[in-house]
Amino acid sequence: MLPILGKYKIFIGRYETVEVFMVKVSIVVPVYNTPEKYLEKCIKSICNQTIEELELILVDDGSEKACADLLDRFQEEDERIKVVHIENQGVSNARNIGIEQSVGEWITFVDSDDWIEAETLERLLNLSEKSGADTLMWRFDKEIGDSYENTPFLGKDYMVFQGNEIQKLQRMLLNFYSYSDEMLFTFLVTTVCKMYKTEIIKENQISFPVNVKNGEDGIFAIEAFQYAKKVVFTNQILYHYVQRENSVSKAFRPETIESWRNNRKETKKLLERLGIMEHMQDVYDYHAVEVLKLILFTVYAHKDYKKTEGLLSIKELLHTPEFGPSIKRIPLKNIYGSKGKIVAFCAKHNMTGVLVWLTKIRSKMI
Repeated sequence: MLPILGKYKIFIGRYETVEVFMVKVSIVVPVYNTPEKYLEKCIKSICNQTIEELELILVDDGSEKACADLLDRFQEEDERIKVVHIENQGVSNARNIGIEQSVGEWITFVDSDDWIEAETLERLLNLSEKSGADTLMWRFDKEIGDSYENTPFLGKDYMVFQGNEIQKLQRMLLNFYSYSDEMLFTFLVTTVCKMYKTEIIKENQISFPVNVKNGEDGIFAIEAFQYAKKVVFTNQILYHYVQRENSVSKAFRPETIESWRNNRKETKKLLERLGIMEHMQDVYDYHAVEVLKLILFTVYAHKDYKKTEGLLSIKELLHTPEFGPSIKRIPLKNIYGSKGKIVAFCAKHNMTGVLVWLTKIRSKMI
């Protein structure tokens, strides 16, 4: 049974009472060696919310002592903060631990170097009360140094999804470019900028796949949306995504190959388990092309790429069960944009050398 809003007294014995603080919203923040200036701003932005009935669950994913001690210090300063120290096993496991520890009526996630507006939770709770939604989504902006960058948004300021319309959100998570006119994708695929009724997550035992390090947020959201009755999106910027100076978006990451293969496996298993593969097959196939573009950029066409022993070649990748069947099935005419069509055409015809060459040219242009 989920807790109710406010504080009340529980009688322990005949005369002794204990005041219990009840939680409206649980905020889960995974932490791994986050620099103090970012972490402190993140935590304070949550603790300084205009509502008090919250709990902040800081999951220390095996951070070094200085970071771990900082978390403990914050816990001592605010009774609403709960710190959980675990061995480093990745962000998905850390978020799962946070879900297990949560007791709030609602649950949301914040990354440890980001921050939220002081009225974020109050506005969202008011929105849920007015709309009757059990899942909420909202916008973020990007903070780069001292400047802010707003992602263009061409959709409506207020969007409601319920019944069969929620399937559209699930399809967008895999085939987002088909809906690019609404520009909702950027806010849809992130773990952050979503708040769920906790019962949706806990009663259906939804968790982040721990063997997936890329796109795990999409897998989680597809399953959560399956059990949502009403999803509301608001065009309010309530979250600030901080792009740190040492961004590794262009780093060479050969482990990306295995991670995305796991993503494809887990996504297929989920769609089949939920009984929605039939109406998701086309977007699942298109997803293979989008994932291939990401792998090309971060691995095969990267300037640091070498034919490392044991590393799957792109030709081998295109013949794996996770990619081969989908790429063969999808018609080129159904692929949005010239880049996707070129990648799919080259992949279909095993033109791997051309594919890598074109991606290298594209990488130099960015």
